[in-house]
Amino acid sequence: MANHALYPIDEVGRQHLADQLTQKGLTPTQSRRRMDKDKIEQMTDDMLNGRFDWNASALEPILLSLSNEVYGGHHRLIAGELAGLDLLSMPGQTVRLGSTSGVRPHFSWIDVLPPV
Repeated sequence: MANHALYPIDEVGRQHLADQLTQKGLTPTQSRRRMDKDKIEQMTDDMLNGRFDWNASALEPILLSLSNEVYGGHHRLIAGELAGLDLLSMPGQTVRLGSTSGVRPHFSWIDVLPPV
């Protein structure tokens, strides 16, 4: 892992990351208790250093509803944001689901992101 912090090191940085994800119009459906900061940091580091396996990632793509609810791939979306990548525009990395609105609870990103 790189020597620099990949995930925000303070609440201001964490709020900034939450704001960036919110501005993309994405609504998380996974609670914080299932989020793993170490996993996010490892994915970010791998993306930045050319070690991320995009082919394996495409086998389990980010799942989005038609209204941009995130049903799978929360860690990857966060890591991509930290790495400066727009995963939503990368071929094979996302799949749009049919009508799923209301199937899972909605959260705000600040309530989903792991603590610093």
